[in-house]
Amino acid sequence: RLRGASLARFAAEPLDAAARARIEALRAALLEAAAELTASRRPDWGEAFLLAAARLAALDASLAANRLVLLDAMPAHARRLAVSERRRALVPALLTEARRDLERARDEALAQADWRELAFGALEAAASRVAALEAARDGAAELPVAVGAILPEAFADVLLDVRPASAPGATARALAAARSAERAHRDALAARYGYDLVTRNCVTELFRTIDLALAEQGGVAAAEGGAALRRLRDESERRLGGRVDPRRSFVPFLSSRAVRAHWRVAETRRLASARQHALARDGSLAAALREAAVATSSFRPAEGGGFFLLYTDLHWPLRPLFGAVNLAAALARAGVGVLTLPFDGGRGLVSGLDGALWSVPELGFGNVRKGTSEWVPPELRAPYE
Repeated sequence: RLRGASLARFAAEPLDAAARARIEALRAALLEAAAELTASRRPDWGEAFLLAAARLAALDASLAANRLVLLDAMPAHARRLAVSERRRALVPALLTEARRDLERARDEALAQADWRELAFGALEAAASRVAALEAARDGAAELPVAVGAILPEAFADVLLDVRPASAPGATARALAAARSAERAHRDALAARYGYDLVTRNCVTELFRTIDLALAEQGGVAAAEGGAALRRLRDESERRLGGRVDPRRSFVPFLSSRAVRAHWRVAETRRLASARQHALARDGSLAAALREAAVATSSFRPAEGGGFFLLYTDLHWPLRPLFGAVNLAAALARAGVGVLTLPFDGGRGLVSGLDGALWSVPELGFGNVRKGTSEWVPPELRAPYE
């Protein structure tokens, strides 16, 4: 039996005869897939089976209620944004877009003749996002936000037999051994996959993934050094025109230069920002001046970001001057943040210091900060140019 908290609460239309028939077919396909899981040799079959059982219960509830009932896929650990007045004003537009996504996901999931995990998971995720936005529209103080693929998860207390099943002290020793093994496994994962700003970031791992793919295709050992590295370099030159060393290309704009310098680049595409898209549509001096300042730009920076006054990404000759203005304003904001520390939990101070940090490169004609918007209207989402 499903608990109410495990369901996504969203407004669903009544099911017509065709939709009911598709749900019944989907239920039969899922039931068969769940039965096959009981004979599976995969180590996590139990968790997958419980999820399938919960989904079957949700489909049964859909048929009983004559409307689509789905599990809530929003993770319990999802980041939660305070629904400020500004964010609440965006909810209707976000909800309109989320409902369109839900309709597309529903059509795709119910159109399948057999059980498709990815399609049904996308439907649950879309419904969960609609449910979260509807709750924010109706007055919820927080909006859960999860990035990437999400999957329904739920927890329940299970009563166990408290009678000792082993000799005194054995349980404590087994527990200590299990915790030690867990720590060792966590440390091993961190050593292998842990993030590092310089040696292992999103840029370096892109190039390492390409190296691994080339190594597999060319029968080259993945280890760097000696003959293996020379063979890997030769394979990369044969296929791409050259090799980009992940260790020397950890900065995004430097990696872009390295790609253009070493690879045979067939095409380069540039995705314009919302501000650049607005400038391209207007092109006047007035538009350029308007988009240069945060206060008059076509969109406002996301809440919680670093404080600054002027964008510097499009005005490199004036970048040091604009950077100095941004730095002075950010430091002033940090100073005010010290005074408001007891009232805002340090948000003002952090915003000022963050803004000052990203203003420093602008003093030397550099630019890292582009501005982050919490939501961009579809008409301002520029296609690849």
